[in-house]
Amino acid sequence: MPKVTAQHVETRKAQILNAAGVCFAEKGFQRTTMKDICRRAGLSAGAVYAYFPGKEDLIRALIAENARKNEIEFKRLAEFDTLREALEEFLRLLLLFDACDTHRVSPDLDAYKLKVALWAECVRSPGILGSIDDVYSLAIRELQKITRRARRRGELREGVDTKVVAQTLIALLEGFVVQQAVVGGRLGTKKYIDGVVSMLEGGLLRRTRP
Repeated sequence: MPKVTAQHVETRKAQILNAAGVCFAEKGFQRTTMKDICRRAGLSAGAVYAYFPGKEDLIRALIAENARKNEIEFKRLAEFDTLREALEEFLRLLLLFDACDTHRVSPDLDAYKLKVALWAECVRSPGILGSIDDVYSLAIRELQKITRRARRRGELREGVDTKVVAQTLIALLEGFVVQQAVVGGRLGTKKYIDGVVSMLEGGLLRRTRP
């Protein structure tokens, strides 16, 4: 029997995760079955279950892979010279790399609705909640790094709590995602990012011009 290489394992996992991401986007988490995922991946049930025993394992794997991708991208934020530039890029990254959007293959997938559905799954599954909490904690840590660098540069007002700022920004982001999922693109990503940064400039940042 030929030896299974690490590359083969990773390729097969990616194939299955890709199929799962498409199925979840098309049918939702509850209505998607493992049979749907096997059919989409073009694999037997045994081949899929060998890597992922169930849907929850697939969801958690998608979240974990997305977190790894975000962590790599977040490292670039240290290259920006101003808080505004870093925040704009940070928000773009989070809106681009959605929690289960890593394996998006169709331009028609609704990433916002998918993420809201994922949050609903957290209510039912402590395991998924734990995975989402890891992503949340990563985002908070990276935002704090951004704001701390801004503080050292003298951009922030005195007494600003960087953790509270980070948590508030994430809450604003999540609210935007829900709004997009429920009522559609009435605001738009660019206007949202401009609005968030403008609010910060009005309340948190030191004024750099009269």
